[in-house]
This record gives sequence, structure tokens and C-alpha cells, in this order.
Amino acid sequence: MPKTVVIEKVVYTLAELKSNFPKGYQKALELIEDKNTDGEWWRNTTDDFTEILEIIGFSNPEIAFSGFGQQGDGASFTSKGCNATKLVEFASGIYCNLDIEHIAKEIKHSPEPKFIRLWGLDDYWESSVTRFNNNYCHEYSTDFIADFNYRSKKLNDLTKSLVEHLEDVRLELSKHIYSLLKEEYFNLTSEEACLSEAEEMEMLFYDNGKIHI
Repeated sequence: MPKTVVIEKVVYTLAELKSNFPKGYQKALELIEDKNTDGEWWRNTTDDFTEILEIIGFSNPEIAFSGFGQQGDGASFTSKGCNATKLVEFASGIYCNLDIEHIAKEIKHSPEPKFIRLWGLDDYWESSVTRFNNNYCHEYSTDFIADFNYRSKKLNDLTKSLVEHLEDVRLELSKHIYSLLKEEYFNLTSEEACLSEAEEMEMLFYDNGKIHI
């Protein structure tokens, strides 16, 4: 009877692949990147920022994004309704906690104390963040809009100024969300992250880069 010959394939650490099998190393990196970004890797970031948007005054916000590296990529959010009092406080520079103060610094918010004159006038205006371009998720695909009608021309003019201010805030918040997501993504897919993951999980690979199970 013929003898059965068992051929054992040699396996390597990722660091060994890097030194000896460049093509296999690149393939292994791609596999680890896919593994690290399989599932809702963005959830912690978007959940945390959803809470921040709520505190600032954007009620029931929904964050959307696409990325990273194509023209049109970016992040934005919508809000079906807004809390006028909270928005006025933020625009005026009244930050309710240190987290919000930190975000204000991150987006280089320039508060305008004059807006506090609109505090408590919630019944006179309604606002929302609406998506007008469903083909993209970048920061220019939504707008902050408001309906208001005071008897006072001064209040109407001040509210117009506030709406412009809050549109700038919306824009900068969207950019900041995208920067956080981009940073998180590249932290998961960078060469350093893949090497660390492979070492921590004691992963082994064949010379073609496939993971040894």
C-alpha cells in the first residue's frame, strides 16, 4: 500500500512575513484590516457624539458618514427638531459641562453673548437640520434651517444672525465628527495597529499571507 505523506506548511509571525515575504505580508495586512473593521467599528464614536449633539440642542440627531479617501466622503447629521434654549446657550458661550466646553474648543467655536437675548423665546421659532442631498453624507449635504416670526424687527434680525451662526456650528461639528471617525478607522487599519493586533493575538500566517487557523 502506498504511504501517506503529510506535508506540513511552515507558518510565520507577521514580523517574519515582513522580513521574508513582502507580498504575503501585504496580503496579511489586508486580512487583518478587514478583521478589525468587520462590524460596526464606528458605533462608539457615533453614539458618543450623538449624545453630545443632544446636549448642544440638536434633538434626536442621526449621524451619517462615508469614507475614507473618495471625493464626496465626509460626515453630517440631521435633527428633526432642535431645542432652541440649548442652542441659544451654546451660541452665547454658556456651556453646560466640560465635555461641551471641550467640543467648543475643538471646533474653534466663537460664542456671541448677544444671542442670549433670544433665550426663552422657544415658542416663536422652530428649527431642524435637514438633508437636501441624499447622494452624499459630507458636511455640505445638510443645512440648519429655522422658521421664525417676531413682531420685533430687531429680534428677527438677531435670529437671522443666530441661524447663520448655528449653520457654521453645524458645519464644524460635522467636520469634527468625520475627523474622529477617520482617526478611529486609521487606528484600526494602520500597519502599526495590524502588527500590534497580530502580536497580541499570537497570529500565525503562511508565506502567502493567509492566516493559519
